[in-house]
Amino acid sequence: MGSLKNSGRTKWVALAMLALSLGSGFAQAQDCEGKFNLPFSARWGKTMLTPGGYSFTYAAMTPGGTNLITLYRGNRGVAMILVGGVSERHFSRASHLTAVRVGKTYRITSLQLTDEGIKLEFPLPGNEVLEAARTDRTSQDVPVLLAVK
Repeated sequence: MGSLKNSGRTKWVALAMLALSLGSGFAQAQDCEGKFNLPFSARWGKTMLTPGGYSFTYAAMTPGGTNLITLYRGNRGVAMILVGGVSERHFSRASHLTAVRVGKTYRITSLQLTDEGIKLEFPLPGNEVLEAARTDRTSQDVPVLLAVK
């Protein structure tokens, strides 16, 4: 009976530690917002975007957490996109999205947030990596305007 009490207590301690670690991740998140006007159709993650104006929020979590882009068209949520990688450095160019043409479709492969000093990477799906390697990759940059903090 005593061992059951201890195992129950251990579960509660583990849950409390997990809640504290998740809470600290949210407290350290660096959020930013921005907008862009996409002049062509492009796939970002699993979502196909049509030409037009979009806004986004970026939620950066602590190491081991999830980095997430949420896209909006007007007031309507369009997609939630997981960030594949984040690199930190000083950039001389303005904030922008990079879209790479793979076959007949553009794919968003990165989002450079110059004011934040980060570049977010969105890798191509496995089947498109081979296709991109076999063809001439054309890329286009789309300017991004970050919200003033």
